[in-house]
Amino acid sequence: ETVAAETQPQEEPKRTDKRKLGIIAGCIAVIVLIVGIVMGNAMKKQAAEKTAAEARSAYIEVLNDLVWESLDGAAEAEAMCNLTYMVWYDTIYEEYRSETAEYTRSGSVYHDDFNTSIAKLYTADGTMSTCAEIEANQAVVENLMKSLQSPTDEFEKCYDVAMALYSAYNKLTDLALEPHGSLRDYRDNFAEYVSDYKDAYDKLDLLIPEA
Repeated sequence: ETVAAETQPQEEPKRTDKRKLGIIAGCIAVIVLIVGIVMGNAMKKQAAEKTAAEARSAYIEVLNDLVWESLDGAAEAEAMCNLTYMVWYDTIYEEYRSETAEYTRSGSVYHDDFNTSIAKLYTADGTMSTCAEIEANQAVVENLMKSLQSPTDEFEKCYDVAMALYSAYNKLTDLALEPHGSLRDYRDNFAEYVSDYKDAYDKLDLLIPEA
């Protein structure tokens, strides 16, 4: 009797496994892509926030520089205007002061024209040096103001007050460099410009936020 040969089970094709692997690989690729996009967006946001923070810090630094630089120039201008006023006044009213005598008189005789005294004051080495420093300071302050253009919403009020400070600063420093008008006009303008500058200085100093 012939014994029938045992039939061997044939192996199932591995298409199903390959298909599963393909699906898994595709899912992994999608996940990697999504993670990459999320991480990329997060990095872009972080970089944008860092740039904005750096820009904010830089703007605040310029505001502080403006305050201190303009204060230096305004202080020099105020001192120059004070001396100019005294020379002017002392010449007209023939008042003696040790700090003005070298400009108001020739020998012991007062000048008939106050312009002679003013010219003598402004051609003195010390005055010319002071005026050069004021002019140099004007250039620095002007550049700082240019750097403050196009402020963000946060700094709009600061910019408006900075403009007021800059206007008063320019009037004061220009008056120190080129005295003009009558003695009364000079005195009144001088007092007005100093007052306007100090008001703007105080306001801006309070408005500038911490970096």
